This record gives sequence, structure tokens and C-alpha cells, in this order.
Amino acid sequence: MPDKFRYNAAKTVLPEGVIFEGATLSLQSETTLSLYFKGLPDDTAFSCGAKEVETAPNGDSVIVRIRGITANELEKDFTVTFGSGSVSYNPMTYCYNVLNGGSDDPALQNVCRALYLYAQSAKKLYCAGDNQNPA
Repeated sequence: MPDKFRYNAAKTVLPEGVIFEGATLSLQSETTLSLYFKGLPDDTAFSCGAKEVETAPNGDSVIVRIRGITANELEKDFTVTFGSGSVSYNPMTYCYNVLNGGSDDPALQNVCRALYLYAQSAKKLYCAGDNQNPA
């Protein structure tokens, strides 16, 4: 997996007292990127371009979920904005981190490798002119 997805590839602009705690990637019936923030009120309004976001309180943190990420969007940076802050994060950054010391779980590592190959295939299909949205 290319170095461009390394952990510090996340770009943050955070107001004082706000901490970006990290991210998770869920691969259920759809791909969901969840970003975790500490130091924000539960009712903070978030946006992410044309993507819908949902929020949920989680103890003293707030989770921001970006649902419905398609195969050809897996290597895309998603920028979540709120008040005077923002975080740009790429789903492949999560996979990079898992594969570079972020987890000892072989099953999770294999899923991350497969997801990267899936994203590469989707990008080739999309760039080859088949602009249908591969799921």
C-alpha cells in the first residue's frame, strides 16, 4: 500500500480544546467511515460535501459517520467540517495504519489488503470509461 495513505495524511484544522481521536472503517452492507472527536458538544453540526453525515454521542466523544462510500471513492479524501474546524481523512489511511502496526489481527489485515485491491480495481474500471458506480 502506498505511503500516501500513512497516518499523518489526515489533515486537521481544530479549534482549541478539540481533539481528533481517530477513525474506524466499517464494511457492513455499506462502507462507513467513522471519525471520533473529543471536546465538542453533542449537538455540533457537521457536513461533508454532498455526503450525508450522522453523529452520535459516545461517552465524552462525538462520532461522525460518513455512510455509503462507494468502491471508486475508497481512495478519496473526505473533509468533514464543523464550526471553525475540519478534518480530511481517506478510508485507505485506516487500512494503511492497520497494515503498519495498527493491528496484530491477521483477519483485519487481510480485509485491509483486499479492500485496497478492490479500490484499485474500481478505480481502473471507473477511469476506463465505465462510469457506473461500482459498489
